[in-house]
Order: sequence, then C-alpha cells, then structure tokens
Amino acid sequence: MRRLLGALAAALVAAVVPLGAGADDSPFEIDVIAPLTGADAYAGREVQTAFSGLEAYVNRTGRVRGRPVKFVIQDDESSPITSTQLLGVRMTEGVAAIAGTAPVASCLADAAYIQPNGPVLYCFADVVAPPAGGYLFSAGPAPSDQLLAFARYLRTRGWSRIGFIATLDPAGQNAERSLDAVLSLPENRGLAVSSRQHFSPADGAVEAQIGAIKASDAQVLVVWATGVPFATVLRGAHDGGLDLPTIAPGSNAIPALLAQGTAVLPRELLLGGNASQALNQVTDRSQQTEIRAYLGAMATLHATPDTVQTLAWDAGWLIVNAYRQIGLNATAEQVRGYLANLRGLAGVGGTYDFRAAPQRGLGADDVYVVRWDPVQAGFVAVSRGGGRSLFAR
Repeated sequence: MRRLLGALAAALVAAVVPLGAGADDSPFEIDVIAPLTGADAYAGREVQTAFSGLEAYVNRTGRVRGRPVKFVIQDDESSPITSTQLLGVRMTEGVAAIAGTAPVASCLADAAYIQPNGPVLYCFADVVAPPAGGYLFSAGPAPSDQLLAFARYLRTRGWSRIGFIATLDPAGQNAERSLDAVLSLPENRGLAVSSRQHFSPADGAVEAQIGAIKASDAQVLVVWATGVPFATVLRGAHDGGLDLPTIAPGSNAIPALLAQGTAVLPRELLLGGNASQALNQVTDRSQQTEIRAYLGAMATLHATPDTVQTLAWDAGWLIVNAYRQIGLNATAEQVRGYLANLRGLAGVGGTYDFRAAPQRGLGADDVYVVRWDPVQAGFVAVSRGGGRSLFAR
C-alpha cells in the first residue's frame, strides 16, 4: 500500500511541475546602443520601439535556445564619445555582438573602435559603408544601391538634372562617389548633376549651397544627409525658395520627425523605403510573414511603422538568428562568419543574402521609393523594388 501511495504521489508531483522545470529561464541579454536622449533622440525612440516589438515576437516564436531574449538598450546620448565608451565597456565584458547605434557620426566612431577580433557591431545607419569581411555590418541596402534605385525612379519621372548636396563626412563622400558610378552606367546617360554642393554636419545654414542649386536649373534635389543636417537642408531650401522634388536616404523616414517639419517640407518628399511599405508587391511568403509580424507588433504598441524601425528590427532579428543557430556561447568570429555566409533568411527589409551583398545582405532590388504623405502622416510606395515603375510589366 505504501508503495502504491508513493507512486501516486510521484505521479501527482510530475503532473503539477511544468515540463522543462529546472531549465535556465533567465533572460538572454543582447546589447543595444541607441540615442535615447540628445539631438538624435527622435531616432532612438524608433529603435526602442522596434526592439520592444521584436523582443515580444522572438519570445513568442521559440525564444533563443529555450531562453527568453532581453534587449538591453544603453543610451549613447547622441554622442560619438559616449557611444564608444559604451562599446568599450561591452567589449571588456566579451560580448559577441551588439546592435547599434543610429547616428552616422556615432556609427563611424564605433567602427574605428572595433578590435580586429570584434565584437560584431550592427549599425542602424543605412548611409554607413562598412568594409567587406569586417565586424561592422550596416542595416539596409548600401548607398550605391539606394542611389541606383533612385536613378531608375528619376528616369520614370523624366527628371534629368540633379541638384546634389551632401555632408562633408565619410558617409557623404562615399555617397558622392557612388552617385558618380551610378550616373556613369549606360542606362543613366541622360542623367547629370547640374550642381554639386557640400556642407559640414555642424553647419547651421546652407544658404549659399541652396542658391547655387537654384541657379543651376535642377529638376530634382538629392540630399545625402540624415537627422539634423537633413533638417538643415530642408529649412535652407524652404527659406531660399527652392521647392523641388527631394530625395533622401531612408533613415530620414520617421513620421514623427517629418510631421514636426511640415512647414519646411518640399511639395514632394521621396525617401528610400522597403517592402514593409509595399506589402502588396511582395510575393515571397516568408518575407510576407516577417513583414506582417513587424506590422502587427507596431500595431500592438500603437506605433506608426517607419524605415528606421525596420532597420533596427532586422539588425536585431539577424543577431537573434545567429545565436539560435550557433548557441548562446557564440564568439564574435562565429557570429561574423554566420552573417557573412547567410543566405535566404527572410526579414522585413528583404530576403538576406550576405554573399551577394557583403556586410548588408540587401541590394538595390530591396529599395522601394516612398513618398511622404503629410495628410495621412505616412508613406506611400511610388515604385516597385529597385525603383522600377509601378506601371512596368
């Protein structure tokens, strides 16, 4: 009888104790650096929103090797110095991968700080150009691919004379070289830069540059700047009476920021977008699933979807998948190797192929030109992938 009662008791205990009890259920932390305060806090808020949604999604769909993920966001205060300090602390702790940051200057500073053995740093600034084979990765298509898509779109609109203005920093200089390469392609022989202007990111005005572009009889303005410098150009163009269709990198596609600047926006503002803003054009079912997961997460958070969110979301998603595949004790070299050889993983921005597009995984065909709609406070896709016409067969 005692044996029978003992067996029954053991059975009851087994029925009550959850399956898998005793396993490590503590959060697996992934570091994120973002500008939650300071001049670039508008971008940091979007990054924070993206990781809040991604964390819930990952923990609902398999976790990371059985453990819940926790994205630990550190505020770099919109300062490159603070960003490198935070990165240095994480490096001494031996972390394998870090997501961040958003400001271009901070990404560039962090990139110079990474040691030859890592860690992996996945920057959210799409205008940064990481060297192939390194530990720096950049979210979204390369500047050259964005400009290739923009050139295709310009041809569909019949705009041939380009007024170009860029920041005097590595990002702006890289974009200018990329633009020259794009315009040298045979299919773009009808496009030309009518005025080429530059300014320092710290400049508070661009009156002379806007005057030169206005005098050049340009048909479209291409602005290669993000954040505060981008706002400086928009304000300068408005004050200088230059109201041209304006094209800029997707990292400026933040509804809250654009809504605040309505008074100085051009009549037509075009930005580099992605498939989340053109879901009806996406045919890959895996990517449709990821886009709907992202859009659903933003709806739950009552957040307006934007390009900066998707850049951060996909950066985090890629790091999560690296740990899922390699294990929680992955080294920086293992994470870098996983990403460098990754092909076929669907994200919000596209289906990633790092062999075809080193350090990014996405190319020109993943760029959708979108127009800012100030009435709806949202974006409308005005091209197919790669900047191709909506009406092309």
